[in-house]
Amino acid sequence: MPPARTLLPFVLLIFAAACTPANAQDAKADLKKVTKVYRDATSLRLQGSTTFESHSADSDNSNRQSFSAFVGKSGRYRQEFGRYVQVGDGQQIWNYYQRDNTYSSYKQFSPIPLFFGTGGFDARAPERGLIQASFQQKAQWQTLHGPVACDVVVATYGGVPNFANSSVTLWIDPQSGLVWKSVQTMQNTYQNVSTTTVRTTEFEDIQINPDLSADAFIFTPPEGATERAANGVAPQPVQPIGKTAPNFKLPSLDGSQVELTSFKGKIVLLDFWATWCGPCRMEIPKLQKLSQKENETMVVLGVNVGEDEEVVRKFVHEYKMTYPVLLTKLDDHLFAQYAVKAYPTAVIVDSKGIVSEYHIGSRLDSEKLLKASIERIARPDYVAPAPLAVPAPVVSANNMTSPAPIKNLAPLFEPKTAQDFLARASIEMRDRHYDDALIDATTALRLQPNWDAAQHLRAQIYYDTKEYQEAIDDCSAVLTRAPDWAAVWHLRGLARSYSGHHDQAIPDYTKAMKLNPYTAGYFNARGWAYLELGDLDHALPDFNRAIELTAGFELAYENRAKLFEKKDDLSSELADLEMAIRLSPTRSWAVEQRTRVLAKLRSADAKAVRP
Repeated sequence: MPPARTLLPFVLLIFAAACTPANAQDAKADLKKVTKVYRDATSLRLQGSTTFESHSADSDNSNRQSFSAFVGKSGRYRQEFGRYVQVGDGQQIWNYYQRDNTYSSYKQFSPIPLFFGTGGFDARAPERGLIQASFQQKAQWQTLHGPVACDVVVATYGGVPNFANSSVTLWIDPQSGLVWKSVQTMQNTYQNVSTTTVRTTEFEDIQINPDLSADAFIFTPPEGATERAANGVAPQPVQPIGKTAPNFKLPSLDGSQVELTSFKGKIVLLDFWATWCGPCRMEIPKLQKLSQKENETMVVLGVNVGEDEEVVRKFVHEYKMTYPVLLTKLDDHLFAQYAVKAYPTAVIVDSKGIVSEYHIGSRLDSEKLLKASIERIARPDYVAPAPLAVPAPVVSANNMTSPAPIKNLAPLFEPKTAQDFLARASIEMRDRHYDDALIDATTALRLQPNWDAAQHLRAQIYYDTKEYQEAIDDCSAVLTRAPDWAAVWHLRGLARSYSGHHDQAIPDYTKAMKLNPYTAGYFNARGWAYLELGDLDHALPDFNRAIELTAGFELAYENRAKLFEKKDDLSSELADLEMAIRLSPTRSWAVEQRTRVLAKLRSADAKAVRP
């Protein structure tokens, strides 16, 4: 049994460490300092976000989630990651899944809290598997408590099972030994398929040895929560095939309210989908064709999975979707009522309102299968299926109440100080409870006027809710006090760009780039602004630099392709479109634009060979 003082912070498992000085001897000394900090800590409080990207020849995925965590003695810990909560008291571990309001528990065999997808790295032993470490630059990292002067270090590792090699870029505070940011890149080959994964973890707050309440490591099931089976498998809602389709009334993108029962007499195809879902993107053009061909006998309704309206609206415009798209909330019970467990899920409801079929996932022949199902259901001799002879779904009148929001699980105290209100506001914003987040952030500012972290968070809330002028005002106030905060310059630039003032945004992006010249997003943003203003000569170097910093930055390739389109440089445009498609095969604009470019090239070749 390891000593009680030894613990492993759950998120920092993704880290390895390196040193700031150039020579290996000083590098080892710095590594030992990082090791000591995390080995000797008796408690930790952590807050930040993790972005996970995966790229292979046939897929491209990205996901970002915020987290908070408490780590105590003897293996006690609590981590909240998106809509998932895990609590360990040193003897037992509980997992809570907000999506279906279920939980499970099992014996805690190890005092070390584990974190899924660690890549095998351990912050207590950062020298394990280290091949080399090199200092790159000095940089400031902005935390909730102010800027921290960090050394940016690249460390290379080997000998990790299943990974040919792994490199980690780290932002390390040489004074405290804390790691504030990690960008970990791994190469994995399985069954001849090579995959590159990039995991970026950014900390807003790291507290060493804070006083933690014993309640932090006690799990109490939220109201209506159902315990999973002993094997840890969630009780699965049953598909309501053969039963009357659960009715709903949801807002659509055009501002109307759409009710399912209003389509009685027509076949309804419900497509449960998300913009971030690759297979969903593959299905949408097929559903678009079906909606146009079969609109006299059926209707397609796209049910989005709780995303921001503007994100959905932009996607619908890009994919030229003309069938109704409905908006939901993340905790909407509609998904449980329809037993939706994966995306995309297509549910076909017959003309009498009975659920007839389910089609889950994407297939090359899915358009043909869906069309055949619709034709069969439309036949005069069609008979609705009998209800499935299985127990009723888990969701019932007793547990249909909304699960306790993550925000009520996270603070573990009633806010009293400005720091408490800001911590709760951050979690509320993460969970898109913007009204509550704005109140708490403003309260934090009232209790502690001119607090940079609170005003920055409020600016982010305003930006997310498209109150761009308010976001600009808050960013401007912060920058008068913290002019070296690159992220705030970038945020103000985005608010100015999205409010139509690209010319005002460019100086903000420029300042952010000077403060942090290794962030590809800053270069892409400024390049986009120049492109919108028609300044192609300045836009091109920015896109080039963004791609140089992040080779898998498909949006930068698309933006550069648009620039080459304006320059009428067809060969360069085609090369960037090909790269964007290789990184993300379902990007519809790039695919369609490539078709247009190829047609232009063929036409030019034909003219060249004419006598």
